[in-house]
Order: sequence, then structure tokens, then C-alpha cells
Amino acid sequence: MRTTCFRRASKTERNRAKKGFVLYCTHQCPFNAKYVPVAEETAKAHGVPFRAILLGSREEAQNAPTPVATCALFRAGEYLANEQMNDQRFLRLIGE
Repeated sequence: MRTTCFRRASKTERNRAKKGFVLYCTHQCPFNAKYVPVAEETAKAHGVPFRAILLGSREEAQNAPTPVATCALFRAGEYLANEQMNDQRFLRLIGE
């Protein structure tokens, strides 16, 4: 029987960005095509540092600093959520 294991990067590296938000995502979830631009535009409109990183290959997803590569949002290097961010949800996260 095989046990599930995570690569070291997903447990120890975290996100290297110390300021703002970073969203790791893949095309695996069809909703990312709609909600990633919404989060980017909302962050820009409110002057919040935001960067979306598309993981385009299996290797990139496996080596990402998150165990959830489909959609993972970080703030100042700390994991926040693995769900799509519509504008209202994102505004709640930034406190507006």
C-alpha cells in the first residue's frame, strides 16, 4: 500500500513573497479562468500587491510551495485558502 506524501517544498518553503498576495493555480479547475482575473483586478483597484502564478506542467505543480496546486492563495508567505476568490471574498480577506 502506498502512502500519500508531499514534497519538501510544499511543507517547508512556503511562499517566498513576504508582501502581498500570491495565487498559485493550474488549468485543472475551469473556474480559475474566470476568478483569477477577478482577483487580479480587485487587488489592483485597491492597491494591493498581487501576483498570480500559473503552474503549467505537472513538474511545476509538484514542486510548488503548496500541497494544493489547483488553487492556493498566500498572503505574506502564509497559506490562506484553496478556493476561487470572487471580488467580495477577496475584499473580505484584505479587510475592505
